[in-house]
Parts: sequence; structure tokens; C-alpha cells
Amino acid sequence: MPAHPVQVDIRIISATNQNLELYIAEGKFREDLYYRLNVIPLRLPPLRERQEDIELLIHYFLHLHTGRLNLVYPGVAQDVIDFLKRYRWPGNIRELSNLMEYLVNVVPSGEIIDMSLLPPNLLSSSELASQPPSSASAAATLAQEENVTALEEMERQMIRDALSRYSNKKQAADELGIGIATLYRKIKKYSLAAGQN
Repeated sequence: MPAHPVQVDIRIISATNQNLELYIAEGKFREDLYYRLNVIPLRLPPLRERQEDIELLIHYFLHLHTGRLNLVYPGVAQDVIDFLKRYRWPGNIRELSNLMEYLVNVVPSGEIIDMSLLPPNLLSSSELASQPPSSASAAATLAQEENVTALEEMERQMIRDALSRYSNKKQAADELGIGIATLYRKIKKYSLAAGQN
């Protein structure tokens, strides 16, 4: 077989937690490579700066891991959610995903995740904010509409998927880890009629 060049049409998605502009100035990163990669830059803030995302991500990862492991979807106590919102997440989104995988494996089937199930190293961590989020910071967070819109769309999609899998709304609510009244509120909020795509 003769050797000849093969043309490819690719897009590269790359990520870093380093300051590449500083590395270029120090001669540690090639400037031409930087400009080839830096076509559509996106800044994804660390999880500790996105407290408003944590509750939705908790349910997302619980749904993901219970589905993958064929386990019963557990509920989550509100004090656990509040605690996890105060945690600083040095391991970012992977740490949250790993914690949810741990919890679905240790929670007794059909039970609610409460504080007693959290790993001891998390409970004694120095990575906790000293105070729960204040109402002023919560109001400022709600002002970030672009983030809220994306999360609402994810929530809408998860609810729509659950409704398409189950004709029984109670089963759909159980899968989502929410109460039936909450499910009805969300159906109304997102204008999701039964069987709607």
C-alpha cells in the first residue's frame, strides 16, 4: 500500500486551568498554538462559584449513577443539599460526581440520603464556607439569568425524558427524586403536557 497523505477535517476541543497568556510571556507555551486553539474561548467557572447549580447537579449525577448501576433513585434531605452548597469542591465537578456515585452505593434501597451517609472526611473538611449563603448572595446569584436558563432547560429535558418513559407520573417523580406535587409544578412551569416532546 503506497504511503500518501490523508486529509482530515477535525475540530479540537481543549481545556486548561492554566493562564496560557502568562505561559506565552514566560516562553512556556507556543503563541502560534495558542491562537490556533483559542477560536471560541469559554470560561467555565469552578463549581464553588456556581452554588446555584449544585442541587440540579446532585440530582443529575444521582440519576446518572443509579441508572448506570441499576439502583433505586434515592431522595436527598434538604440539610444535605444545604451542606453541599457550602462545600468548596476542590475536586470540582468530578468530586461531586464521585460523591454521588459513592452515595448511591451506600444508601439503603428506597431511603433518603441524610447527613449520616456523607463520608467522614467530607463532614470534617476544611473546605466548608463558614456560613451558609446569605440571602443577598442568593439574590445576586438569581440575577445571573443566562446560567439559570441553561439549568432550567436541562431540568425541563430531564422531566420530559422521565415523562416519556413512564405513563405514571408518580414513577416519573420517583425516578427524578422529587415529590409528585413538585413534578406537577414543573410540568406546569415548563408547559409539558403528557406525552409532549
